[in-house]
Amino acid sequence: MASRNAHARALVAWTAQRMKASLSDVKGPSRLRALSRVRAVAGYLGRDVAAVPIARVAREVNRDPSTLWRDVEWLEGEMKREREVRAEIGKTAAACAAWLKSSAPRR
Repeated sequence: MASRNAHARALVAWTAQRMKASLSDVKGPSRLRALSRVRAVAGYLGRDVAAVPIARVAREVNRDPSTLWRDVEWLEGEMKREREVRAEIGKTAAACAAWLKSSAPRR
């Protein structure tokens, strides 16, 4: 469990930095759409790229899992409707996969 919590913590920090948002703002109470989007991207990457459950990501950003799930669904809808959003998230997902690979423990 500690490993998944650490993965969620690192993923949220990486996503915030990648999207040029303050980690404290992402974890804070603000409901600004820009910050909700960072949280949604972290949840999406956790689920689809990093194998981190949305509930763990939600805990890291101080949100209820159902709230983060709804935001991830909103993001997926945006990706279906907007080519630019789909491309941006695709690049972010590829960068996340590369980051995960480079930060994986060596055996």
